[in-house]
Amino acid sequence: MYHVDMFKSKQELRDFVAGLRIPESRRTLVELELLDHLESRIAVRLAAGDGQMEAEQNAFAALGDPEALRSALERVEPAFEIDPVGASARGLASAVGASIVFAIAGALFPRGDGLAANLAFASTTALCGLFVIWIVAPRGIGAALRSGARASIEPRARRTARQRAVKGYVGSMILVSLAVWAAWLFVDLPERVRDDLLWPASLLWLAYGSYGLYVMRAARKERALVRAAHGA
Repeated sequence: MYHVDMFKSKQELRDFVAGLRIPESRRTLVELELLDHLESRIAVRLAAGDGQMEAEQNAFAALGDPEALRSALERVEPAFEIDPVGASARGLASAVGASIVFAIAGALFPRGDGLAANLAFASTTALCGLFVIWIVAPRGIGAALRSGARASIEPRARRTARQRAVKGYVGSMILVSLAVWAAWLFVDLPERVRDDLLWPASLLWLAYGSYGLYVMRAARKERALVRAAHGA
């Protein structure tokens, strides 16, 4: 059963985006994301055996009621206007703050010897560091990071302010992580202090990297379905 009030064509969807009260810097990306979602849904339905018309109707229906979508986008999208300089500063503060938490936790709480004890302690302190990162992170950076990971599989296009913000945010955090690694390698720190910083930082980057690869793999799979549906 399809909605009576739903989009009927891609042009109608484009006209809808053109009329949204959202930042201009976000308009093109919103249109691309909605069309990408539409094409992916059509490809999935075609792969499931639907005809072209049935697949398109299903995809348009999945977007829901246009007015409900308008309300949601106009409420959320302004939050994604992320300042690149501010994002870089917050990324730097997040990474430094998390490193301080790692060092303080290591100084205050004892841990046992061995790999299992190190992993258990590092997991706990990594969660504390992740909380600090979440507190300091600019609003909307999570969705921006996911979009950035998905966009990394696309042909190179003109970089938007949001993409520059993602690059600055991630780059500043990587800079602090490299400083931690450099201290571990070249500075004569006590072994316990080095472990307090290195273990949880490594776990966090392993988690971030794994999630980024998962998002990119899912995006590639969707693109493959779209290309197969269009015979590309």
